[in-house]
Amino acid sequence: MKKILSILVSVVLCMGIAASAGCGGTPSAGEVAGKTNITVATYNGGVGKDWLEDAARAFEEQFAERSFEDGKTGVAVRVEFCEGADMMEEQNLNKDVYFTELFDYYTYVNKNKVADISGVVTTSLEEVGEPGKTIEGKLDQSFVDFLTAKDGNYYAIPFYEGFMGFIYDVDVFAQRGYFFDEDGNFTGDETKRSLGIDGEKSWDDGLPETYSDFQRLVDKIRGDNNITPIIYGSDAVGYFYKALTNWWSNYEGKENMLKNWDFTGTFDIVTGFSGDKPIIGQYTFGTDIASDVRELQKQPGKYYALKFLKEIVCGNANNYESLQYQEAQEAFIASRVPGEHGYAMILDGSWWENEADLYGAFDAVSYIDYNYDPSGADYKHTRRFAFMPIPLVDEVAESLPAGQTHKQTLYSGNDAFCFISSNTTGAKLDVAKLFLKFLHTDEQMSAFTARTSLTRALNYEMGDADLNNMTYFGKSVMEMKQSSDIVYPYSANDYYLRNSSNFVLERWGWTSKVGGGTEDNPFVTFVQDANVTAADYFRGLYEAH
Repeated sequence: MKKILSILVSVVLCMGIAASAGCGGTPSAGEVAGKTNITVATYNGGVGKDWLEDAARAFEEQFAERSFEDGKTGVAVRVEFCEGADMMEEQNLNKDVYFTELFDYYTYVNKNKVADISGVVTTSLEEVGEPGKTIEGKLDQSFVDFLTAKDGNYYAIPFYEGFMGFIYDVDVFAQRGYFFDEDGNFTGDETKRSLGIDGEKSWDDGLPETYSDFQRLVDKIRGDNNITPIIYGSDAVGYFYKALTNWWSNYEGKENMLKNWDFTGTFDIVTGFSGDKPIIGQYTFGTDIASDVRELQKQPGKYYALKFLKEIVCGNANNYESLQYQEAQEAFIASRVPGEHGYAMILDGSWWENEADLYGAFDAVSYIDYNYDPSGADYKHTRRFAFMPIPLVDEVAESLPAGQTHKQTLYSGNDAFCFISSNTTGAKLDVAKLFLKFLHTDEQMSAFTARTSLTRALNYEMGDADLNNMTYFGKSVMEMKQSSDIVYPYSANDYYLRNSSNFVLERWGWTSKVGGGTEDNPFVTFVQDANVTAADYFRGLYEAH
C-alpha cells in the first residue's frame, strides 16, 4: 500500500505506476504437465501472497481428480506478484486472475479488459463446498449497485477492506496506565476498563469516547518520560486522507455519508460559525446535481475531522519528515522494550501488522525484547495491538439520550478488487472462475483474515480454529468490523458513474484553497503553517471545487 500511496494518487489513475514492470509481458514458464494451469497475480504490498499460495494448494487438492480438458486431470495454480495497479488497459493482462488495488473498474470494463463473471457471483457456491450461498449474497448493496450499473453483469469482486486510523499498543497502555475506567480516571488495570462508547464489553473498552477524552489521553502520554503519543511514516502522509474520512464518516453516519455518492436527499451543512462552533443548516439535492454536489463540501463532519486533526493530532505526532513507514512500524513494535523510545499509537492501515511481519519487523524487535521467550509462540502472536475507536465530537456525545450508545461508522475505499482477464478462455477460464468461487467461501475468507489480520469486503463467518489462531490485532479488526457500519464509496448514480474520476478521495475530499494557494493534504498544511485553522481549511474546500 505504501508504494502507491506515497505517489501522487491524482496521477496514479491517469498514468499508472511501473507500467513496463507490471502484470504484462511474457507469461512465466513452469506449467505443470498433465493439468489445467492458471496464473494468479496479486499486488506486492501489505497483503502479501502467502494466503493466496495456501488457498491455491487447497484448491489443487480439492479438484485433483477433476478433468477440465481432454487428456488432463487436476489443476495447477501459479501465484505471482504484480507490481501494483498499473494502467492494465494498456497491457495484455496475460495472467488469468488478478488481485489488486486502486482499480478503476469501469475503465477496465469499458475497454473489455475483464471477463464477465456474473455466473461466479450469482450462482450457488455448492460446487466449492458451500451450498445455499452465493457471492452476491455476501456483498454490500453499494457494491451490487455499482458493479452491475452498466449492463447488469459483474466483472469484479471486492477484495480487502482498508481501514485507516490509530492503532495502539495494548501492553504499553496497560503498563503505563493509559486506559479509562468508568469514572473517567486513568488506569492500567485491564479489569477496570470502561465499557466504551458502545456500552458493551468489547474491542473499544477503556479507550477515549470523545475528542476531549482523546486530548486528555495525549496530554497524559506527553507528560510521561521517553514516549510520544503518535508515530507515522513520513512517506505515508497520504494515509491522513482516509483517516480524516473515517472521522468524517463517524460523525455523519452511514446513511448520510452515502449521499456523497448517491447525490439524493437532504443533508446537514455548515452555514457559518459562532466562534469555532459551526452553525448547522440543511441542503436538499435538486435537479442541478453538478451544482448541488459542491454543497457536500460543507458537511459538518468534514469540519470536525479537520478540527480533530489540527487541534489534537498534529501537535502530538512525531516530526513528519523523520521516519519512513517501515522505520515507524518497527519503532512502534519496539515501544514496550525497555530502553527504547516508546510510541503509544501509530497512524496506519489495517494491513500494517501483516506488512510489518512480511518485511521482518517483528523478528527484528524480538531479538531486543527480553520479555520474549522464543520457545513459545512466534513473536507477532505474543504482542497485543488493537484499533483505536473513533472518538465522538463532544457535542454529539452530550446530545445522546441517557443510556443510548453509539455505533461506529468506518470508511473503506482502497478500490481493491479481484477479476479475471478477458484474454483467459476455454478450460483456463473455467478453472479461473471456479477458483474465484472457491476463494469466496466463508472458509477461505476466514483463512485469509486469520493469515493476514485483514478483512474481506464481504459478509462472512469466521471459523473457530481461525479465530483461535489470529493475533490480538487481527481479532480486534474483525470485532471492529462486526460492530461497525461500513461505508463503501460506490454508487450506481448516473452522474457519479459519468464523473467518477472527479471524486478521487484525495482530490475531491480534501483539496482546499488556503492562503492564495491550493493545498491537498490538511495534515501537511497544518504542520507547515500553524496559522491555518480548521475553519480556514474547511472554507477552502468549497472554494476549491
